[in-house]
Amino acid sequence: ARGGVGAVMGSKNLKALCVKGTGDIHVADQGKLRALSEYFIKHYLDNPTNKSQFGPASNAGYLKAMSDQGLMSAKNFHWSHFDKAEKIDGFTITQRFEPSNVNCTNCYGGCKKRIESLKDLGLSPGFGLVELESLAGIYNLLIDDMEIALKIWDLICDYGLDGTSLGNVLGYAVECYQNGLVEKKDTEGIVLSWGDGKSIVAFIQLILQRKGIGDLLAHGVQRASERIKGSQSFAMHVKGMEIPFHEPRTKQMLGLGYAVSPIGPYFTVVEHDTDFDFQADQLFMDKVSPLTVYQRLEAESLSDQKVRMFYLVQPGFSMLDALCGCIFAFSPVRFFNYEHLVAITSAATGWESSLFELVKIGEKRINMYKLFALREGITDDSLPQRFFEPIENGPKKGMKIDKNEFQKAVQLYYKMAGWNQKGEPTYAKLLELGLTEFYQ
Repeated sequence: ARGGVGAVMGSKNLKALCVKGTGDIHVADQGKLRALSEYFIKHYLDNPTNKSQFGPASNAGYLKAMSDQGLMSAKNFHWSHFDKAEKIDGFTITQRFEPSNVNCTNCYGGCKKRIESLKDLGLSPGFGLVELESLAGIYNLLIDDMEIALKIWDLICDYGLDGTSLGNVLGYAVECYQNGLVEKKDTEGIVLSWGDGKSIVAFIQLILQRKGIGDLLAHGVQRASERIKGSQSFAMHVKGMEIPFHEPRTKQMLGLGYAVSPIGPYFTVVEHDTDFDFQADQLFMDKVSPLTVYQRLEAESLSDQKVRMFYLVQPGFSMLDALCGCIFAFSPVRFFNYEHLVAITSAATGWESSLFELVKIGEKRINMYKLFALREGITDDSLPQRFFEPIENGPKKGMKIDKNEFQKAVQLYYKMAGWNQKGEPTYAKLLELGLTEFYQ
């Protein structure tokens, strides 16, 4: 949903791409691949994370639990807890609307849920249960009306919106309105306030129709803050991409990832701190150990050891993206271990592969993104000032990122990554990754 691909397609009036062929897809070792698939089918529910995904609420069922732990940003990142989160939590929705599991092709994970009875609300059952990232954007607005939440999800899916960016843009707009930087004359008479779901739905229509201030907000918070004087501190983005609602002050490795990610902040830049802290399942520590991560660390820390953990774990999701491997099926915390990933790659391709090679593919991909970003002048590896200020409510009230510690962590990461003080890959790193043709 992120990165602007949908916006590019939309600018070309392109709704979808359909690829059709008649040839066979050659698999080097079909028997091995089938055996691994059958192993997944028989045992994947033994994994607690996969079991949660398969359950009736899928990842939407994490909302209340994360809010109760102070792990989910709200009120445009002033808060990390909303005491009415339960009203729109996935479990609450599925208690009212009975879901059925929908599988991706050749998978039995059941992460998506179809809800036929949404037709009774005039909504499409095909869009299914709200996905956590978009649900968090609705929660960010302090909306506690389930039907409003489902209506916003319907708009997100029907119009191909980035639910994370939308929730962020709307939070920015409400804060601007509450501080007198945006007025009724700008909003076509709509009064914006926290928790007012009906007004929010009406305001989304302004963005969809590019009417009034909606035309400006359709470009995102960075461009809007450049036009609306005095609003830059309300614009929660890195490199122009709106920040996800997984709270970086309580998951500080994730916060570092938001900052140094070459393509901007996204929630899968790295596996989250809470999967490797002192409350995490031992299974997760066992699964990540092949990356030489053995030590549990507090989620709120940004120590040198945490930077090391980030550097070692970061290529994990990157290599999954390169291999088209689903993050809901593979390590560092889901069912398939890294040894399975290597076996699947070898069985599909016939290559004699290894975890070392796959990690290097992930690292190479990160550096290629970085080289592209540098070429385009995208160089700001920082966070909004708000994250260096205390959380205002909930169980993590008072928690913040120490700015000096953060800046030190960025520089330490650069050194580990083989980048110079400006965050540019060195010749030595590009030589190691086979990318010297792009050295400048």
